Amino acid sequence: MANFNAGETNAFTISVAFDRTDTNLISVLTLTNGLCYANTIPATNALDYYQFSVSSSASVVTFQLAPQNGNVDLVVRRALPVPDPLPAPNAGRYDYISQNPGTNVDEVIVTTKSQPVPLSPGVWYLGVFNSDTNPVAYSICATESAGPIYNIMRLTNDVPRDFAIAAGSPLTNFFLFTIDQTNAAASFWLYNLNNPADLLADLDALPDPATYLFSSSGSSNNPVQILVETNVFPPNLNGDWYLAVENLSPSDLSFTILATFSTNGLPVVINPQLIITNGTLCLSWNSVVGQDYYVEAKTNLTDPTWTIVSPTITATDIVTSYCVPITGTQMFFRVVQGTAAASPLIHFTGLTMSPGGFVLNWTAAATEQFQVQYTTNLPPVWTTFSNVVTSANGDFTFSDDGSQSGGLSGFRFYRLLLLP
Repeated sequence: MANFNAGETNAFTISVAFDRTDTNLISVLTLTNGLCYANTIPATNALDYYQFSVSSSASVVTFQLAPQNGNVDLVVRRALPVPDPLPAPNAGRYDYISQNPGTNVDEVIVTTKSQPVPLSPGVWYLGVFNSDTNPVAYSICATESAGPIYNIMRLTNDVPRDFAIAAGSPLTNFFLFTIDQTNAAASFWLYNLNNPADLLADLDALPDPATYLFSSSGSSNNPVQILVETNVFPPNLNGDWYLAVENLSPSDLSFTILATFSTNGLPVVINPQLIITNGTLCLSWNSVVGQDYYVEAKTNLTDPTWTIVSPTITATDIVTSYCVPITGTQMFFRVVQGTAAASPLIHFTGLTMSPGGFVLNWTAAATEQFQVQYTTNLPPVWTTFSNVVTSANGDFTFSDDGSQSGGLSGFRFYRLLLLP
């Protein structure tokens, strides 16, 4: 070092900073990959310090602090040649901090894409500070991995998948559901929960608790449903939908996850369980409290349309049931999520016997078309007349002259079949 002007006398200060700490002055324990170290920190302002050497092949490192009997927190800092390189819970003195309350686990996960400081090889410092008023026992671990950071599992439309997440696990498990058709709605379900959890969803991006398109909370008594409709947001559902489940409890989490989408603009269909007892067919399905459903039926699977056979059913529990009598020709049933279309107003105005046979009269919208069915016994076996009944003014008339019904003797029961 030399004075710029040899004729002057100048005072100066010189300092040297290293990316290592003199362990003769401050104790900094070295952590081994995958091994936890147990310690106890007194009620003090001083920190317990640790260091961990990240290898050049690491893609992710997890720093985890597990307090046993009080509240301790964690700060992490990459070693740099600066004064006081050890971390502290003060602004500018740490790269990452975790301050979960009580005995909740503190965890910092650093990847090669993390911000504000991405993972890089070399020494990283950890500091444990006591936020309680008594000594706290804890264990601290550092684990690096060179493998894939995330576990991504593909979901198939309307096929449930059971899964479990260990307590304290980082958010690295994601479910992928691809939509590549013109769909009006998609539904994401989380049920059979044993503990509280959040369901997060995002389109073409991995969700996390800070960034997501949709989120909903659930518990063992409250399943989760996220319904995405194009008439709300977003306008196009096509793409890769990523789902994540965040465990909100300190215990292991188990659940069932399900993704469904409507086909060709039809509503979201739910597969119910069927139970037949005493001439009654009962449908039961997993439901979301407050969500609307309705039941549809067909006589044959090849029929072009489904007929709504129930009013709108608003779920009041996590399982909903609806029963229909087995009295007609309808043999196939399904549950649809949504509000049932309003039934047309039909009013019977007369059933009379004339010299030409039985005459039925009713009013309905002039745009509707009907067929009439009859039976001679109860419980009924319905037979459909071939006539299609229409009306230009909404006044409908049908005459049964016996030519299609085997004569006019005996009892006769009628009903209307509304055509699509």
